[in-house]
Amino acid sequence: MLISRKLLNQWIDVSKHSIETISDKLSLAGLEVEGTETFALDARVVLARVLHVEKHPDAKKLSVLQVSTGENTEQIVCGAANVFEGALVALAQPGAVLPGEMTIAHAEIRGVKSAGMLASEKELGLSENHEGIMIVAEEHSGRLGQSIATLLSLNDTILEIGVTPDRSDALSHFGIARELSALLEQDMLQDGYEVEELAWVDAPPSLKIHASDLCQGYRLVSFPNYCSSKLADKASCDSRLLGRVGFRSKASAVDATNLCLVNIGQPTHAFDAAKLRKRAGSEGVSIEVRCAQEGEKIKTLDEVEVVLSSEDLVIADRKGPIAIAGVMGGLETAVDENTTEVWFEVAHFAADSVRASSRRHGIHSESSYRYERGVDPLLHERAIRELAKACNASQAHILGEQGLIEEAVSLNFMHSELEALVGGTSLDSIRVVKRLQNLGIKTRCEKGEYHIDPPTHRPDLTRSVDVMAEWVRTEGFDSIVGVKPRPAKPPRLGSRRTTRKHLAKVTQARGFREHVNLAFMSHAEAELVASSDEYVCIANPLGVETALMRSSLQLGLLKNAAAQMAHSGHTLRCYEMGTIFTSKHSENSPNPRQAGSALGADSYAKEHEIFSALEISPSGKDKLETIRGALAKVKLVVEEVFDFETSLLFEQNQDFGRLWHPSQSASLVCEGHKLGVFGVIHPRVLAFYGLEKYSAVAFDIDVEKLAELRSQIRRTYKAFSKFPGVTRDISVGVPESTRVSALREILREAGQGSALESIDVFDIYRGDTIEAGQKAVAMRLTFQSHAGTLKDEDVDPIVASALALLESKLGATQR
Repeated sequence: MLISRKLLNQWIDVSKHSIETISDKLSLAGLEVEGTETFALDARVVLARVLHVEKHPDAKKLSVLQVSTGENTEQIVCGAANVFEGALVALAQPGAVLPGEMTIAHAEIRGVKSAGMLASEKELGLSENHEGIMIVAEEHSGRLGQSIATLLSLNDTILEIGVTPDRSDALSHFGIARELSALLEQDMLQDGYEVEELAWVDAPPSLKIHASDLCQGYRLVSFPNYCSSKLADKASCDSRLLGRVGFRSKASAVDATNLCLVNIGQPTHAFDAAKLRKRAGSEGVSIEVRCAQEGEKIKTLDEVEVVLSSEDLVIADRKGPIAIAGVMGGLETAVDENTTEVWFEVAHFAADSVRASSRRHGIHSESSYRYERGVDPLLHERAIRELAKACNASQAHILGEQGLIEEAVSLNFMHSELEALVGGTSLDSIRVVKRLQNLGIKTRCEKGEYHIDPPTHRPDLTRSVDVMAEWVRTEGFDSIVGVKPRPAKPPRLGSRRTTRKHLAKVTQARGFREHVNLAFMSHAEAELVASSDEYVCIANPLGVETALMRSSLQLGLLKNAAAQMAHSGHTLRCYEMGTIFTSKHSENSPNPRQAGSALGADSYAKEHEIFSALEISPSGKDKLETIRGALAKVKLVVEEVFDFETSLLFEQNQDFGRLWHPSQSASLVCEGHKLGVFGVIHPRVLAFYGLEKYSAVAFDIDVEKLAELRSQIRRTYKAFSKFPGVTRDISVGVPESTRVSALREILREAGQGSALESIDVFDIYRGDTIEAGQKAVAMRLTFQSHAGTLKDEDVDPIVASALALLESKLGATQR
């Protein structure tokens, strides 16, 4: 937002404050001044009168002028077509430096000497008008020789302010002046421009609002004896300032609407009344504010034909739309250099409607920019005065009515609350009321309680704390006394978060690196792990590779491993914690959750939070030994994950899915609950990713189930024994189908209540020295007592009892 200091002075006197002070005040209050630019016209550009004009003796298009500055008469060679005897002009004397670093000097043009130059508005940096020299109004005739900059108050400073989307009230000079009124503790200037309201005359048009929910008020305004023309005197409406604040000067009617916009923030629009009458014909002009019919068309001011939707709000006559409400007017009824009568639109449109139309058609204007953020619905009367002032009119013909504005709910807060907010500092209630009133917030204080009526220009003030924050913002954050915060206890982490942290900590300590992948997979990948009835399809996939929601984290880790192994053949350890999706077609399935708009309407997905880890390494000469070594290392990680007091079992069965090797994988079972899978990735899956030369061992753990189990089990601790432990190694022969976990369970049963501390399997043997269909399992039993050192007679009976129990229950034979 560009703000002119000169225009700002019309609303509040800031002449006594430096531009640095103004910038600092605004920036510290949240309206950051991003830069400033100063316009200072050279003092050697003075007011002069043309005394005599004659043709140049050697150039048809040039004239030789005699120009008076009051004390001196100078000879000037000029090529402007609009120069005439008696004209008041801007004379740039020798030595003057004009915008663009153009220095004026004595010159000789076609043999005739020239002591300066008559300048145009563009050469003086006042506007884009370069069709002739600048003609000054006759009212200044008594001040020949004075600086043009001083005479016309042309010097100015422009502030570029970054306005946040919630501060639509600051998108005007009036809004910034209101801010400065509070920041500088200075009253705003009163606008005494009066406009007499009259009824329409001379074939008034009819006006009707059909969409009152989208348009809270609509007025058409005309000013008697006002003529919009390209040659009209623009000095009265300060059109030269428009270029400095980002608007190109056009016909005076358009300049008037732009000045209203930058001055008070109210968008307006100018219609050519004659063009509207021509469209209406003998039936007369009839204006409607309505929603467009589907497929209606309008050619906008930027000469683009727009096909309208039934959701667009338009201004229309009997022949169709003449403007898209709040966005842009139509070309067919636009004012131009031939316009003689103007009807000005002053309206208030709903922000949502304007925002939708602007985005739908890709049309963004200064008007839509403000309507989208919210325009004060009570600006109509002030906007009419602004237009009248710009058009130098004192009477207005007005048609239309202001709609009903919903009043904001009054807010209350205690003086003690505000003092507590600023750290207990004692505050003057009169000062608080004055500052809030300077912001346009109606405030009164009774018995220590503030009663607030939120203004219509601040729809963001919905709570009492919002008003208190406004006072603190304008008072200055540096005025708040620092208060040492009270120490607060850190929040307790839930069981799920502590479980996640534990999983990550254990795997990272063992050399696993975290990976993060997108939650999608292709149909080809899905067939590796699940059947088609378990897919969770995406209705609008980004591509073939992202057509489904992932049903396994291992696929992403394997894809990452393939990319890394292509560059280095070293061992890779990685893990990922995330969500997988499985299809549930029944709405009665447990906790069905529709996975966003990506899923079909009849497809429900159950989400599972899974922790997956993978170790992949090149296969050695003995691939089986490589896999065994990897299984042993990853098994240590899994056991470390289940570090609380419970029994972890590795149960082998065939229900692992297609991802896992059927004979080299096991379920992770804890306290009777299946919490995951541990084992070898199927060679078919490795081949899909080009990893057939590698061995991959992995595990998946259901985070939610593990967290629930951890929260239910109470961890207990006991002191270390002061006495040495005793070990016994036993080897038993059992049928091949016997699970090792079954041996461990029987041994624990036999050692229950004794000093048996741990059971570790260190070898499984199959070979020529053992019968076919049999295997030998070697286990180490560790005994340790807290009462004293164990002797052989304490341990041997327990071992013998355990062997006997193994023989009776599993048919095991000691080797």
